[in-house]
Amino acid sequence: MGFLDKLLGSLSGGRPPLASSISVKCNRCGEILTARINLANDLSGEYDPKGTLQFYTCRKVLQGNGRCFQSVEVILKYDPQRLLREKEIHGGQFVED
Repeated sequence: MGFLDKLLGSLSGGRPPLASSISVKCNRCGEILTARINLANDLSGEYDPKGTLQFYTCRKVLQGNGRCFQSVEVILKYDPQRLLREKEIHGGQFVED
């Protein structure tokens, strides 16, 4: 392992990747929809009254490519380390990779 690899490894601190993706299946037409989640920009922080970060949320609304125009809403909840803890879906089903 080179010096640069060690330096970059120590700076990352073992954090999760900066992006992830989700795949869902539309309940109406069965189309598989995929969305990319940018963990640095797509998450909104939720704080307690003292100002301490409790968790992050991300809401995505997905729509297919013309087979139907049904929207599939996905709500994701992440812990302060940006690890996925809960997921909720309306209008579809999650597709596991």
